Amino acid sequence: MLNQISNQNYFINTKYTSSKSENSSTFGDMLNTFTLKIHDEKGNKALTSTTLANGGSASVFEKSDGEYIVKAWDNKGRVKEYSVNVNEVNPSSASYFELLAYSSHNDKIGKTSSALRDFLSASTGVRNDNFYTFNDIERKIDLKSMLKEFMNMQKDLNPIVYNHMLEFYNIM
Repeated sequence: MLNQISNQNYFINTKYTSSKSENSSTFGDMLNTFTLKIHDEKGNKALTSTTLANGGSASVFEKSDGEYIVKAWDNKGRVKEYSVNVNEVNPSSASYFELLAYSSHNDKIGKTSSALRDFLSASTGVRNDNFYTFNDIERKIDLKSMLKEFMNMQKDLNPIVYNHMLEFYNIM
C-alpha cells in the first residue's frame, strides 16, 4: 500500500492535472510538473513517494525488514539508487534519502503515525535552503535539531502537529 504521496512544492492555489501510467503518476501545470514513481521497473510498489525540487522525485521500496531501496529520479530521467538499513541511520547526521527510508519505516512498523510527514515538513519548513534536488540528496542534515526547531514553531500555533512531531522526536 502506498502510505503517502507528498509534494513539497505544493502551493494552495496551483491547479494540478493528473495523468497515470502503470508505474508513475504525473501531476502538473505549465510551471510545475513532477512525476511520482509509484512502481519501479520491476513492478514493485513504492512504500512512499515524494517530489524533489526541480521536477525530480524519490520513492522508497522495501527490500526486507529494515532494509530499503530508495530511488531518486531527476526531470531528465536520470536515476540514483541507494540501499538503506534503517538500523544504521543516525537522524542527527543523515542524508535525505536515508531519512526518507527511516521515517517511512517507523510509520510502517507503527512506531510513529506521521514520521514521514513530519520529516518532510521539518526539512522544508525550517529553512529556505532545505528544498532537496536530485543533485543534493546525499547532503547530510541534522533532522533531530531541524525537527526540534520546527516543533518549537508549531507548539503554540498547532499543538496537534507539535504532538505528532514530539512522538517522532522521542523515538530518535
